[in-house]
Amino acid sequence: MKTTTKLYQVLNHLKNKGSLTQQASVRYFNDYRLAAKVHTLKRKYGHDISCERIPFTDVNGNKSHYGKYTYHEQA
Repeated sequence: MKTTTKLYQVLNHLKNKGSLTQQASVRYFNDYRLAAKVHTLKRKYGHDISCERIPFTDVNGNKSHYGKYTYHEQA
């Protein structure tokens, strides 16, 4: 994997910080396709990454959720 790709940046962030959300992915990497990157890391490269659904209520009172991706070290 090239070290300059967004895929590598996402993997490196997950390994060093432990977790990443879509909002943080946009802020840090200007990347709007975090779910696709995580899917590739899981399926193609075999990394153990889980997604936790975090509920929230927006400013209009609508309930929704976002995903928080967490990297798990492989034994």
